[in-house]
Amino acid sequence: MRLNFYTQLIFFFSLLLSFLHPTVGFSQNSVSGSDSQNLLDSSRQDSSKMPQSYPFHRHQIGVSASSFSGYGLSYRIAFSEKILIRFTGFGFVNSSNVSTINERTESTLVLGTELQYTLKSFESVRFYLLGGVNRFYEQTTNSASVRSNNVMNSMEDWRFGFGFGTEFKIFNSFFLNIDIGGIYENSSTFSEFRIPPEARSTFIGFGLGLGLSYGL
Repeated sequence: MRLNFYTQLIFFFSLLLSFLHPTVGFSQNSVSGSDSQNLLDSSRQDSSKMPQSYPFHRHQIGVSASSFSGYGLSYRIAFSEKILIRFTGFGFVNSSNVSTINERTESTLVLGTELQYTLKSFESVRFYLLGGVNRFYEQTTNSASVRSNNVMNSMEDWRFGFGFGTEFKIFNSFFLNIDIGGIYENSSTFSEFRIPPEARSTFIGFGLGLGLSYGL
């Protein structure tokens, strides 16, 4: 059952990548008169010499797939240019009739949060440290189960991670972030078909994150 989280994480990664082919159009307005044209050229040169800062947005919404903060819909709030927090969540329930007297229900819930600390920012890129935690819970119930709560199988994973991230402004108010770091995972599983029915395991390894967001 451990593979389910990573399978769904890979699915979200591929879904995000399918959106990362934006086409941006530009339009130019013609200006008549040599004086007006010279004024435009002069203003452009002056503006190009001005230092450009990273476009911080207090609020961002989007989608994210991360080993640090989970996967699903995301919301990020910036308390300052240095301190930012991201919240991520996803869930679904699927019910099916195995037979006329047997109904099976599968449910998944992912919740996570991530703290970011900006190290350095430029005109279109930001570098930051991150620390995140997320909980993945999956459960299968069956009305024909011998247990009183009808639970056949369940899995609960807690993941803690620290790492480094990069956020790019790709166009307008859209941003792409890529994260990498280390994670610690504590997993507990249950199956009524196994003796003993409960099992626990831990995992230490590398984690990745990918997100697409829009600044408000």
